Amino acid sequence: MNQPGPLKLKYYLLLSCFSLGFLLLAISQLIIGDRIFRTTDLTVADSLNLNLSATTLSVNSINQQNIISTTIQTELTLDLLKLIKPTPSNLESKVLGWFVKKNPETTIHSDKPIQIFNQDEVLLLEISLIKPFILPLSTSTEQKIGRTTTQIEALIHIISPELLPKLLTEPTLNLSINIRDLDVNPINGNSWFKQKIHRLTQLSIPHLKSQLTFKLPKIPPQWSDPSKLLNITSYEFYPIPNSDQTVENDNEKYSSAETVGIRASVTTPNPILEIKRYIKDLHLDIEVIWNFPLSIFLLQQQSTGDRHQNLTKIMVPLASATTDPFTLNDSLIDLNLSIHAILLPSSTSQIVHLHSNQSHVDQSQNPLTEFLNKFLKGKENQLVIRYRSPNDDDHQDELMQFNQDDDDDNQEEVSGNGVETRQLSLLPILDVQNEPQRPQKIMGSQSAPEFITAFLRLIDLPLNFPGAPKDLELVTSIEVQRMKIDLVGLIPPNSRVLCSGELRGIVNLPPQLSGLTSILKIIDVTPNIILIDGPLPNSTISRPSINDEEEYPENGFARLLPDTPLPATLTPLEKDPRLLLLNANFVKVPLHILEGRSDIFRRYAAKYMLHHRKNLFNILKDDNDQDPPSGVLTSILGGFGANASLANSFDVQLINITIHGSFYV
Repeated sequence: MNQPGPLKLKYYLLLSCFSLGFLLLAISQLIIGDRIFRTTDLTVADSLNLNLSATTLSVNSINQQNIISTTIQTELTLDLLKLIKPTPSNLESKVLGWFVKKNPETTIHSDKPIQIFNQDEVLLLEISLIKPFILPLSTSTEQKIGRTTTQIEALIHIISPELLPKLLTEPTLNLSINIRDLDVNPINGNSWFKQKIHRLTQLSIPHLKSQLTFKLPKIPPQWSDPSKLLNITSYEFYPIPNSDQTVENDNEKYSSAETVGIRASVTTPNPILEIKRYIKDLHLDIEVIWNFPLSIFLLQQQSTGDRHQNLTKIMVPLASATTDPFTLNDSLIDLNLSIHAILLPSSTSQIVHLHSNQSHVDQSQNPLTEFLNKFLKGKENQLVIRYRSPNDDDHQDELMQFNQDDDDDNQEEVSGNGVETRQLSLLPILDVQNEPQRPQKIMGSQSAPEFITAFLRLIDLPLNFPGAPKDLELVTSIEVQRMKIDLVGLIPPNSRVLCSGELRGIVNLPPQLSGLTSILKIIDVTPNIILIDGPLPNSTISRPSINDEEEYPENGFARLLPDTPLPATLTPLEKDPRLLLLNANFVKVPLHILEGRSDIFRRYAAKYMLHHRKNLFNILKDDNDQDPPSGVLTSILGGFGANASLANSFDVQLINITIHGSFYV
């Protein structure tokens, strides 16, 4: 038999529990809503607990409209007790604690973009939520319940990219966030009862504005010296043929070359590793397909007054360059960048004075001459690399055919698995006004977004370009063939000693320059050498001083120094095209007897007259059966200067090239 009394009592109890639960939910919602709408100085940042070290950031795509599609997974909770400041009462704390136990999570969504302004109320960026995200709730007195991580998918549209560099170099970042039509929906479960409660506890916030302040990390110590950021690991020079001219055969493969290219591999510290100091769980594997156009300057010091005072730094345009696409991920200690460059015509080089508003053309300054001479002597060249806008160029695709990674030229987005959260910028080291126009153009497919190039425009990066190996002998097997000495006039001071012959040597370019053998021409040479009776001295084989007699070799007796340059030729050797034969004929060039060395000269002249015969030494032959060389053993020690050209486009001067050798006369 039914017991209506107890059953009716159960109904009353269920109805009372339902009413009490609804009342508690309503009170908690009223408390939260009242605090949100009544508080004028709402500090959302204080109520959000973010564990940055547990944050994973990934980038899905970046396009040229400065829009970044990103996914963030992080430990982020909303502390309701901090949200409803001032300090809540005990009743409020208990009600909110009960609410969090019943509703440990809430969904956040807004159909309108979240706007972020700087302290001057200039709109910096807009964040559009792709879908609602789950935000765990907590109270200061309760332990976390349920999940502690949340995933946010959003589109970040950078509105004012030109403001980012200055903004992110400040010690603190002061921002204001503006949110409209924010929907907050506690997650109550899937039962019918909880869904009804869910509908009653939805919260819509029409407008929410808050001030956010962040302390930005300082530039890492290893980045404080810009000269150590870039290091060249390998490089080579190569000819770029003129595509408008037809090449007839392999022997004239580069006869129509119009300029000189440089391929270089450069390493730089991986910025992702620095970001991982703050976001440990940062995984990145992204292909950057943009070609960043660059200008390369040769950094010089020019004296404007006394030779030891008023030194002015100048930047001379040397080359125009671009980077190849590269991989950016968190597993690399260093980034490896491939750079393609073309030399600028020396006739249009300009001098740019630092901290000056003027620039002028100086034909006496040939940056390529200085660069090559320092390089050949094993000395570093100080370069400056600067980002160049693609709009500065007139021929966008001049070197596109030399880019090995041109399959992605038409892509507009970069996709990958993460990227750094903040670009660490460096202050410019050079302040140059009236930067010269570039007569040459370099490749570049799609230009990078403005929010990236805005940082690059402010940075001048020094780069030490290494010299050739210091033990390099540029000219070997040097000799004077068919050397003839004539004495004109027997009675001083009318007597003169004249010398004729053929100066020959093997030019062995450094491996990095070996690609230029077919386009390098020597127009003329001016030797300044000391003739020695006998073998070379055992001491240093360096070029002797021109004016200091004490540094002359022990058996040196005369100097060969023509008044005018000697016409010269440079041709590849048949047995090894990488080697070049230097040939310069001279006829009756004055031979200057060194002061105090007349006795040595007379001794040499006597042996010369006694043993004069044709020189049997021929560097072009390799005959083991030939007779041993005979004649007067003669050595030369010194150097020469030369006027040369590259690709029929660049006139360069080779200065003080050291030479030494022995031969029989």
